[in-house]
Amino acid sequence: MKRFPPFLALFFVFSLISVQLGFLLADAVNPTGLKFSAPRNGGQYANPVPVEGVAWYYGKEDYRVELLASQKGETVFRTEVPREMVRYEKGGSFLLASFRSLIDLPEDGEWKLSLFVVGNTGERLKGGEVTIQAGTGRLSGEFRHFSAQHYAGLAGLVLLWILVVTAARRSTEEKRHIIEFLLVASLWLNEIIYQFYWYFTGGWHAAWALMVQMCGLSILILCFVFALPAGKLRQVLFELIFFWGIGGALQALLAPDIGYRGFPEYKYFSFFISHGLIIACGLYLVAGRGFRPTLMSVFRVILISNIVVFFAWWINLALEHIPPFQRGNYFVIGFPPPTGSIVDILAGIFGPAPWYALGLEILGLALFLTMWLPFGVKGLVRRSGSG
Repeated sequence: MKRFPPFLALFFVFSLISVQLGFLLADAVNPTGLKFSAPRNGGQYANPVPVEGVAWYYGKEDYRVELLASQKGETVFRTEVPREMVRYEKGGSFLLASFRSLIDLPEDGEWKLSLFVVGNTGERLKGGEVTIQAGTGRLSGEFRHFSAQHYAGLAGLVLLWILVVTAARRSTEEKRHIIEFLLVASLWLNEIIYQFYWYFTGGWHAAWALMVQMCGLSILILCFVFALPAGKLRQVLFELIFFWGIGGALQALLAPDIGYRGFPEYKYFSFFISHGLIIACGLYLVAGRGFRPTLMSVFRVILISNIVVFFAWWINLALEHIPPFQRGNYFVIGFPPPTGSIVDILAGIFGPAPWYALGLEILGLALFLTMWLPFGVKGLVRRSGSG
């Protein structure tokens, strides 16, 4: 088998971008909307029940999400589902279009849950309904950090990485081309399936799901790393995969944002497959193709990152004008995650977005230097030995 075909790389990238644009346009024609990814129809949940999704109302900020719970055709319970809020330590806050909450139902049993968007005029627009069993089991699909399902996913990936590195070192050139095709094709297929799955289960929205972040861009870049001939451009793309892909994917794997779609939901598998394969590709390029990051690579990727972040900032702002009318948070420069993170500390030091990006840049530089350090030390030892 020959090197990964360039036309196939273009097809993979074009198809992924086309799917995302299609979903974006499908939502854009709806001035109001409500999509929820939990609870799922037919699910069995402990009480309280997880409710999460996104809602929008004519681009306005003054609206709420309401849940109606009924049994045997009679409404028993009504409550507001609070939207997520971003708060700055030094003052200032704003609401997001997303909501994520645990709702206490009055009693266990079968419930029909209906969700509504309620405007400031009192207009109520129904967003959908599900039937669930409450109190009959654990939280369906709840993902907990450093739980059994987290460790199982990480263990499977460590095994994959060992196999890929071993195969990269021992395979013939023809077999390496096969490995490269399988890695990229698996990434593409998983991402295509995930996009459709996440859209039709209510989790996809433009302010969150576009491939405008380190891992998403790494998937697009990987197609071309294997398709291009040796040269400066291929080296630069490798550097982005190494620092963005491996660095970003490792952070994601240590603190996955899977919510209530853990094992055995497809999102659980897709998350570990996607981030695990990004790292596998980076390791393969080092072990099988002899790519190495240099000290100059660190500063080159920092420069490229700043350029990309500049455009990401304007994309984040532009997303306020299309459903769900929420500022994007790509490259985490739109706002601190409402669930809490180190960004809150940086915002307290440097100020609100976009100023706390200065802190992110310092952390990024430290991370990239740490990732380069083993290669730098090895090169220094080699030069000392030869001298």
